[in-house]
Amino acid sequence: MVSAKAAVTINSQESAHLHVDFAQRAIMVRDGKGDQDRVTMLPESLITPLQEYLQYVKRLHEEDLAKGYGAVYLPGALQRNYPNASREWSWQYVFPSHRLSVDPRTGIVRRHHLDESGLQKAVIITNTFPQSQG
Repeated sequence: MVSAKAAVTINSQESAHLHVDFAQRAIMVRDGKGDQDRVTMLPESLITPLQEYLQYVKRLHEEDLAKGYGAVYLPGALQRNYPNASREWSWQYVFPSHRLSVDPRTGIVRRHHLDESGLQKAVIITNTFPQSQG
C-alpha cells in the first residue's frame, strides 16, 4: 500500500484527468494543477496491480453497457463530433464511482469519477488486488 502512495504523486483533483501509458511507463495528467498537462513515471512495481485494477474497471464498464449505461460525460464539442466516444473504453474514468447517479447537466444516469474523498480508497483498492507471481 505504501508503494502506491509514495510512487505516484498525483493529487486528488487531478485524478479525473489521467491517461495511463503502459508502453512508455508513464501517467499523463491532463489539465492538472494550474491547468497544465504533465507526465509522471509509472513505477514498474505498480504496472501489474494497475493493469489488474483496470481489468476490473473494464468489466464494470462492460456490465454498465449491457444494462444500457456506460457513457461518460464528454465536454464541449466532443460529444457532438464523436457521438459514440462516450461509451468507448478509452474515454472511461480510471477511478470510476462505485455507483451510478444522475448527471445534473443532462439528466442521464451514468457512472461519474470518484470524488476527492474516494480517491484514497481507490489507490488502496488498486494496490490490494492479488499480485501476479513471476
